Amino acid sequence: MDTKTIVLLLSISAGPLALRLNAPIARDDIVPRPKISEKELERLMKQVVLDEAAILNGTANQQDIELTRVKPGNLEGEPGAKCGVVWLHGIGGKGADGKIVSKFLQDSGTNCLLAFPRPAKGHEWFAFDRPQDCSTVPGFCLPKMLTPEYKPPYHGVKMSQARKNVQPVHEAIDKLMAQGIPAHRIVIGGFSMGGAEALLSALSFPSNSSECGLRQNAEQMCRLGGAMVISSAVPAGKDRVQMEVNPIQEGMSIFAAHGKSDNQMSHKFLGRMVNALDKSGFNVTHSSFDGSHELNRAVAKKIVAFVESRMQAE
Repeated sequence: MDTKTIVLLLSISAGPLALRLNAPIARDDIVPRPKISEKELERLMKQVVLDEAAILNGTANQQDIELTRVKPGNLEGEPGAKCGVVWLHGIGGKGADGKIVSKFLQDSGTNCLLAFPRPAKGHEWFAFDRPQDCSTVPGFCLPKMLTPEYKPPYHGVKMSQARKNVQPVHEAIDKLMAQGIPAHRIVIGGFSMGGAEALLSALSFPSNSSECGLRQNAEQMCRLGGAMVISSAVPAGKDRVQMEVNPIQEGMSIFAAHGKSDNQMSHKFLGRMVNALDKSGFNVTHSSFDGSHELNRAVAKKIVAFVESRMQAE
């Protein structure tokens, strides 16, 4: 059977999508990982804490919340990578948390392509369904108080925007798959607000608009490797979790971690999420680390260990 016949059969059996997912790697879409020194790593870890504090304290400016690091749509790494990580930044982040994850994966020898999607609109993965202050940072609104008034089941979070923002995350997954990386070797993760959106995006993949979801064998081809929720939680109990889940992802491995001295993330809130996921049949690993609301060496090593464990679970 010649090459033309094979291509024709692919087109007939799986449609044009099969050709896109099996297309040669577009090298222009992949940028090299930046080389990060130990001194720069220390600065980045401090920057994550400062970025979050600046937003929450109302001292950020437009430059502080600029998210540009790699262009949206580009992937970071080397062509021929056998695994992928989609990373979602925290609220007000400038990409420092993503750089930290990239550095630790690179140092471990884990050859994954990384994708850094952004919210569909603005800088927030979630909107807050309560009085907001939009005066501090142009185009960026925050709840006037982030923790004291949170009440179940949604804790002030507007789920409608969170659902809209799964689209750019799902597009990032499709892009990794287009480079020849199977879904079961792709892990979705994020820090702070990005962690909650990462979990929602992973649980709901593939959506109707996702390229993978259009495949006839989506149940076998679209099951993800796992999800990581760092210093965050989805504001929902068991019933809400089950409403958000695509059956394809049932039983997914999930890693959740928080700092022992984190005063921005309610440990009780996180416990509710872990309990809801456990009751829904997910394989949840819940861990804590020495630190506050941050992405430090302790948790970065745990992130790498989880990614590597998922690559070995085939």
